[in-house]
Amino acid sequence: MTTTETKHTPHSHREGYKVIQIHPTLNCNLKCLHCYSESAPGLKGQLEIGALNDFLSSAFDEGYNSIAVSGGDPFLYHDLDKLLKYTFAAGYYNSITTNGGLLKSIRNQELLQYLNLVAVSIDGYKEEHNFIRNNVAAFDHMLGALEVLRKHKTNFGLIHMLHNEPIEVLSWLCEFAIAEKAGLVHLHPVEIMGRASAIAAKLELTEEMKHQFYILFQYYKQKYDGKLKMQLDLIHRDHILEFPQLAYQYNCTDICDTNYFRELIIDEKGTILPVTYGMPLRFSLGTIYEGIPLKEMIKRYHSIKLPALRNLYSDVFNAVRNDEEHELINFPEEVVLYAKASWKESVFRELSLK
Repeated sequence: MTTTETKHTPHSHREGYKVIQIHPTLNCNLKCLHCYSESAPGLKGQLEIGALNDFLSSAFDEGYNSIAVSGGDPFLYHDLDKLLKYTFAAGYYNSITTNGGLLKSIRNQELLQYLNLVAVSIDGYKEEHNFIRNNVAAFDHMLGALEVLRKHKTNFGLIHMLHNEPIEVLSWLCEFAIAEKAGLVHLHPVEIMGRASAIAAKLELTEEMKHQFYILFQYYKQKYDGKLKMQLDLIHRDHILEFPQLAYQYNCTDICDTNYFRELIIDEKGTILPVTYGMPLRFSLGTIYEGIPLKEMIKRYHSIKLPALRNLYSDVFNAVRNDEEHELINFPEEVVLYAKASWKESVFRELSLK
């Protein structure tokens, strides 16, 4: 299938989403203090659109039905129009995450018609938002973006990076979302990696704060039911132990089964990774530039790398089971951290034996 064909019919989402998260560029209009990918202005690397769309075509054939574009700020990706038009016509559910500072341009507003959801980042009260975004005008630009989205009747939500902040921010955030006519509040605990590592003491959540936010989230989810959808990327340890499939993902019995990879990540270099952004390269499925259909990549992965990934999930599950002090888990992040830590340990052992 060529990149200009649109033979696909839209997927039904009734059986859930199989997501491809795309980071087409690290170029960004801001240099945020909590950025896990260390995106910044002037970073020029970008994914080649032909290879990207060809891969997305083969992924669609394997049941993937949703793309989530982030970055950097994806509105700086020079082929964003070609990407969104292609995937929208193919039948993907298109979503994008942005800081909102680039939505004043006519080009970017025209692209809104090809988006099913826009997630706008917000880091709390105006002063805190501007501090973390490293820009004194960031909050006002974000407000301007929300106005543009309402004008174009675009479905949008707010994504907030939970960090070391007053817990009252959650109440304010919900009321702010309703007032601005957002349909979603997505809460994601800050990941201490990338640029965030430099100010970990300022950002990192304590276990007590995780519990406070978790309890408040449950309360506000009920309070605003029917008015506001809410999502929190933390799972209670007891829930994981009761439902191990949350940790082990899916049993992959068919050699071509993609259900084991409910979410794939394409990073700014075109590498295809399981689990989440930052996963070590040794677990990659390949790259979009190989020109290999996803079905063939899965076959290759099944025979070479899948046992190691399964063992990794098992190790993390056992670590969660044996750790009674930490009850609230961002499981994908735990997988990445464990994979990196175990790799460093094995390298250290090899060097020690020499």
